[in-house]
Amino acid sequence: MKIRSLNYWEVFAVVFSFISVVLTIKVHIGQWAFGIVGVVFYFIVFYRAKLYANMWLQVMFIALQIYGWYEWLRGGEGNSELPISHSPLTLNLVLLMVAIIGIIFMNLYFIKFTDNARPLADSAATVLSLIAQWMLAKKYIENWVVWVLVNLIVIFLGVKQKLYLTAGLYLLFLILAIIGYLEWLKA
Repeated sequence: MKIRSLNYWEVFAVVFSFISVVLTIKVHIGQWAFGIVGVVFYFIVFYRAKLYANMWLQVMFIALQIYGWYEWLRGGEGNSELPISHSPLTLNLVLLMVAIIGIIFMNLYFIKFTDNARPLADSAATVLSLIAQWMLAKKYIENWVVWVLVNLIVIFLGVKQKLYLTAGLYLLFLILAIIGYLEWLKA
């Protein structure tokens, strides 16, 4: 069995992303800066792994990181800090429909027009990540539930694409998402 050489891009992506999630659980504003750096490194990692949806997801994450940073600081009433809250049921239903439609169309696109290694899983991880990141920017507690789903999918992708550090990171993220959900419920 051939052992793959260490991918330094992946190491940097893992470190910055891990710090970002830990800071998110603590509801620390610095999570957004670490998150931006992590997604820049992950853009390179996913390009090299031919996971194009996840690659372009990183570009969207940069925009959502900046948006989230602003929302957390000024998205509350009277331009104040945004409080943690539950997402409305009607919003959750709309987001579920967006997820289903987005995954179907993205999967079809990747099957037809690319050499994507795992089009369905890559599409699901991408669409659900965008939804979870937007929900995080709004400080909706339910963002953690969506992140649990994303983490399970990316663990699968990481193992299948031999991105073992990423799979390990997302296993930690899975645990942290559960902790984050419980911590935010307390807040």
